[in-house]
Amino acid sequence: MGAWPVTMSTMTGVLTTPRPPAARRPPSPPAGRPLVLSGALAAGYAAGLGLLAVTVPVLVGWATAADTGASATEAMGAAVQAWLLAHGSVLDVPGGSFGLVPLGLTLLPAALLHVSAGRAMQAVGQRDLRAAASLTAVLAGVYALLCAVLTLAAATQAVQVQPVSAFLGSALLAVAAGGSGALRATDDLAGLRARLPPLALVVLRAGLAGVVTLLAGGALLAGLSLAVHLGRAADLINGLDTGALGGVLLVMICLLYVPTAAVWGAAYALGPGFSVGVGTGVTIGGTTLGAVPGLPLLAALPAHGGGWTAVAAGLVPVVAGLVAGAVGDRTGRRPGQPLVWGWRATVLVGLGSGAVAGVVFGVLCLAATGPGGPGRMAQVGPSPWLTGLAAAVEVGTVCALTLLVRRRGRI
Repeated sequence: MGAWPVTMSTMTGVLTTPRPPAARRPPSPPAGRPLVLSGALAAGYAAGLGLLAVTVPVLVGWATAADTGASATEAMGAAVQAWLLAHGSVLDVPGGSFGLVPLGLTLLPAALLHVSAGRAMQAVGQRDLRAAASLTAVLAGVYALLCAVLTLAAATQAVQVQPVSAFLGSALLAVAAGGSGALRATDDLAGLRARLPPLALVVLRAGLAGVVTLLAGGALLAGLSLAVHLGRAADLINGLDTGALGGVLLVMICLLYVPTAAVWGAAYALGPGFSVGVGTGVTIGGTTLGAVPGLPLLAALPAHGGGWTAVAAGLVPVVAGLVAGAVGDRTGRRPGQPLVWGWRATVLVGLGSGAVAGVVFGVLCLAATGPGGPGRMAQVGPSPWLTGLAAAVEVGTVCALTLLVRRRGRI
């Protein structure tokens, strides 16, 4: 009996002792949005916002113009045509076609596609290369289909947009801009860079630096030539008699073609030059021109070859090669890169940088070339393959010589 209280108290303590709380499971990560849906939404976002950004200024200009005879439908059609033209579409106009891309306007859909693809990758929740490739494919397909459908809305009695060119041009732009945005949002980008040979990164950076220098030099040449012929540009504006609002719109159009003019200026500096119509040519050695459109930006066309423009233009590819060589040498000295190259590797890096510059600049020339209207204006712009070859040879040679000089003490 004496043990009874102890036993009862022990049992009571066991029964009343609280159990330790069960371990909580970590919350499961939220499920990501389906990849196909994310790609389609990203394409719709980029297309809708880009089209809105182009349509609003056009409608404002149409509404405030007192003497316009166009309807609201025609103004909307013109806005869609301009937006599709920025994607590389070709417009069928009376007597011919027009497909000269305003590269300044192309930057808008490219930026929207890049940003929307990156956000779509974050919404999906997958950050590997396979997901980025799949998302890019969906984005490009939906975006190109939207652009092809919009060619129906852009058609007027005088101008029609070729659906095939709209589909292909928008698909290529979506793959390039959207793919870069999706790739940047992945976790495998650093690993992909690490798997590349060290000299490959040097070649890429040096070649891209040469292209940027070529474009800067081409823009400088075009700007200086326009400043010299400013009176001619003013005469063209006055001759068009567009009024105050029309003059503002004309200046905006010229600004959108400034990157195109930079590519033409660089092609002029490299030697092959460019054409402004069939049977014409604008090169350092000479200029052969006929009647040109009354766009004020074309007032910068040199009347003849030689002179200060030829001397200044000849320095552009030299400076581009020097910059490419300096960037290549500096990149090769970073941690993880080989500090000492042999002379063969040095020459290969220089020529490889020139090859990268030639390919990239050739693609830019292809984007800046197209039909400029009916008749003899069916051929406008530089030759992509000839100008790209000139960029590869000139930039690559100067880059290789620059690297040899800068590394002569370590070879």
